[in-house]
Amino acid sequence: MGGAVESCGWHGELVQDFSLSMYLRQQWHDSRLMFDAQRNNNNSKLKLGDDGWTKIWVPDVFFCNEKTASFHHVSTPNRLLFLHDNGRVWYVTK
Repeated sequence: MGGAVESCGWHGELVQDFSLSMYLRQQWHDSRLMFDAQRNNNNSKLKLGDDGWTKIWVPDVFFCNEKTASFHHVSTPNRLLFLHDNGRVWYVTK
């Protein structure tokens, strides 16, 4: 798991809160998702559609002591999901 902070804002000493906008990157292996690259035009990596993350198991990541959290909502989902022929999954969300 990794991430990249896009922005960070401090809300002052009195409330001692801050806000954070970030990309969260996750990678895991699921042997049930292995596929034959030769049967896919020798392409060993597939980009799953915008709703691909709803069709497979995705880890439920949480941050301890968070007050509120939300996903960045725009006209298209800010999620990217790649599936590799060896069952490796690469998932990025904002």
